[in-house]
Amino acid sequence: MKFSKISKRVIVCAFSVSLVFPLIVFFILAPLIDSILIKESTEEAFRVAEHLGSEYNIQGRNFSSESFPEDLKEEIEHLKGEFGLYKISIFSDNGEIVYSTNSDEVGIVISSDMINEKLVEGNRYSEFVKQGEISIEGYPISADTIEAYLPLMVKGQYAGAIEVYYDITDAREDFLRLKIAISVVLFLVGFVMLSMITMYSSKIEESKELKNKAEVELSREQLKTEAVFAAMGDNVIVQDRDFRIIFQNEVNKRTFGDRKGEYCYKVYEGLDDICDGCPVELTYQDGKIHGSQRIMDSDDGTRYYDMVSSPLFDEKGEVIAGVKVVRDVTDRKNLEEQLLQSQKLEAIGTLTGGISHEFNNILTAMHGFAEMLKDEVEKGSVLENYVDGIYESTLRAMDLTQGLLTYSRKHPVNIQPVNVNEFIRSRMEFLRRIVGIDIEFEFKLLDDEGYVMIDLNQFEQILVNLIANAKDAMRKAGKISIETEKYEMDDIAIETFGFGARGVYMLIKVKDNGTGMEPHIKEKIFEPFYTTKDVGKGTGLGLSIVYGIVKRHNGYIYAESSVGKGTTFMILLPFIDENSIP
Repeated sequence: MKFSKISKRVIVCAFSVSLVFPLIVFFILAPLIDSILIKESTEEAFRVAEHLGSEYNIQGRNFSSESFPEDLKEEIEHLKGEFGLYKISIFSDNGEIVYSTNSDEVGIVISSDMINEKLVEGNRYSEFVKQGEISIEGYPISADTIEAYLPLMVKGQYAGAIEVYYDITDAREDFLRLKIAISVVLFLVGFVMLSMITMYSSKIEESKELKNKAEVELSREQLKTEAVFAAMGDNVIVQDRDFRIIFQNEVNKRTFGDRKGEYCYKVYEGLDDICDGCPVELTYQDGKIHGSQRIMDSDDGTRYYDMVSSPLFDEKGEVIAGVKVVRDVTDRKNLEEQLLQSQKLEAIGTLTGGISHEFNNILTAMHGFAEMLKDEVEKGSVLENYVDGIYESTLRAMDLTQGLLTYSRKHPVNIQPVNVNEFIRSRMEFLRRIVGIDIEFEFKLLDDEGYVMIDLNQFEQILVNLIANAKDAMRKAGKISIETEKYEMDDIAIETFGFGARGVYMLIKVKDNGTGMEPHIKEKIFEPFYTTKDVGKGTGLGLSIVYGIVKRHNGYIYAESSVGKGTTFMILLPFIDENSIP
């Protein structure tokens, strides 16, 4: 029979695999078989010794080599021949061989740890002895034997032992022949079976090879097209004129599962009819490329997709199908929104800074004139009350402009290296007083030193504003915590946050389990004068000031919040090595 190259390799493999069976027999089954043989032979040896001891009352008698009974010698010789024993010996309590079927050993005293430790305690003892391993006075054992010792006890005291050497040489040779026979049979059976499987596989393989050649020729162009679609990285779907899916690339299958043969509007939109503004429908109508956008809800949240539909023509120029390419642009959309928000805050800061600077100059003059008026008006007069009102109003307005200048980063600062953890520890009691006794306050600070370059007063302002904001988020009681850790900003973190620069930062988290924020509120929290508090209970500058301070110190601030689950503000400030501090 003619075999293919693959079949020849499989035959060689079958031969090699079949060789495993003898190895299994010799290395796995053989030790098990030998252990069974040794165990059974050991018990047989002990049965002979026990028979000899009980039948002739050896245990109740003391012997010496000079007074050993002749009738007992004859019985021992008889037992040796009947059971095919190699040797039987009788020991006295001091280890002397008082009788042995090997007469040359009579009178030899055996000094053995085995006698001292095992037999004198009344325990029986056995071991497997290979040919030549034991020699007594120059007489080595010339067979594979089981050496079995049965202690002789007189009134509970050790009085000697019966030693039986059970010859298992022939049995081991029989077992070896048996193992060889089993190995050969298993090898032949395994080889024949694997060879038959190989022959059968060869026929199937040849028929498949012929069939595959035809299929390869037919699908070569299709494979090229699918390879292009797969390399695009976008979802690619081909739909017929009934909007039934006739092809999906692997990206689309991983996202939505294999939906070949199903209607696209049911699979992707859960509808019973064509979607409004379907780009594929427009392509069928005019044979042109059309695009649209879709917003879909998923387990990961809202996802944004760009869809482009292109026509697929037949040889007559008729549109027979539509190729729809769907790209997930959620990450890009989020980055664009974050960029727009950042640019918006930067623009607000620039505008706020310019106006605040000019307005602060005007307020300074007004404050000075009010202070001079205070000195001129009569004490206790009605005018004094008016002047005091003007004076206090200018003070509050100046505080407001200072906050705006801080937000816009135009307020002068004294930047110096600050040990973040040490500074927070020094302000613990002060911050606790802000929180009050009804709210649990927890600190989880790094034990290691952590330095950043920042203005001390403004750093304290960050903490105070964030703690006050967290307190306001509590209805009654709750928990606020401040945590610090060293954080390495890498490319993955930058992509996740949508901002940042590579490097090591000191991360400061201020967490609360308060009411949390809805997404549309969270988007505006850093804008000046934006507040959700009642009129007269806040200016809306607290978080915008924090934002301005953080940005001024080349840092980043980010908020995570959801309704009912609290809010976490994360501040990242560039970490500086303690050794680099002058």
